[in-house]
Parts: sequence; C-alpha cells; structure tokens
Amino acid sequence: MATIKALIPGLILTLVLSGILYSAGTRGGVLALQQTTLVDNNITWSWPIFIVTFGLARALIWMMEV
Repeated sequence: MATIKALIPGLILTLVLSGILYSAGTRGGVLALQQTTLVDNNITWSWPIFIVTFGLARALIWMMEV
C-alpha cells in the first residue's frame, strides 16, 4: 500500500523539480529532462528524478507505517 501512496508525492516533487531545473537552463545530461505538451500546457518530466523522488517518498511512508 505504501507504494501506491508514494506515487502522488513522487509525481508532484518530480514535476516541481523538473520545472525548476528546466527553467534554470539545465537541458539534458544525466537528468534527461523532456518537455512535452499535455492539453496545451508544457510539462517538463524526468524519469531519473521520478525514480529518486518516488524512492524517497516510498521510504518515508514505509518508515511512518512501521
């Protein structure tokens, strides 16, 4: 259950961090930032950032349940 709960904070944190990094001028490299259009809005996304933030959220939720 903690895995499902961790999806929302991981998603939100990924969108925020990717947006901040993309607007600061970081375009690629290890972060692999991608800008896509979703319903006439530009959204910046990064799978490596999502994996890290999801793992962090998963660990924090798991520690709160124990």
